Amino acid sequence: MNEGTAYWNERYTHGSTPWDTGITPPEVVAFWEAHGDHFAPDALVVDVGCGTQTNLGFLAQRGVRAIGFDLSLVALLKGLQRYRNARASGLRMGAAVADASAWPCRTSAASYVLDVGCLHTLEPDQRRAYVLEMARVLKPGAWYHLFCFQRLSPAPPDLEQRRFFLKGELDALFDEQFVTDVEQVDEQPQDGRHGTWRLMRSKG
Repeated sequence: MNEGTAYWNERYTHGSTPWDTGITPPEVVAFWEAHGDHFAPDALVVDVGCGTQTNLGFLAQRGVRAIGFDLSLVALLKGLQRYRNARASGLRMGAAVADASAWPCRTSAASYVLDVGCLHTLEPDQRRAYVLEMARVLKPGAWYHLFCFQRLSPAPPDLEQRRFFLKGELDALFDEQFVTDVEQVDEQPQDGRHGTWRLMRSKG
């Protein structure tokens, strides 16, 4: 078990997971209300860092094929009943243990990727591997929906915040292969960070 896996298993084991609210973010709901009719029934959508599968279940309910993955087996097991209920209802939903450098998806298979808070936890070299994997998996013109934190200080005292993005780093990471359609940034920072939603499309 690598250090990252142990860390996230520990967080989920002890319930130190304030992001795990059991509620799909309104930004994700709004996207699917606006664009859901444009997805074919066999469309594949991917939830990166799916945790206890709340958002994965929401995506499956949209009538598409939903696949999620997470580094933490504990997180997936905590969402096992949600998974079982979805499958019993005939929804097409699956989850696997995997990391950002090796997505469990075929090349050019996905029409939509959702990431709520995974990318900003990765180290810089892992981020590049993540972007390459996503570019491999997405169809040309497919959607990428990201929530992450951007920090105000170049050297915050908090170790966790040092992994958050500085202004301009998102552009540098994505502009080569993606076009930003919408960006929403919290107007008022909290604890030295801005919550940021980005909706992007693959250039393909």
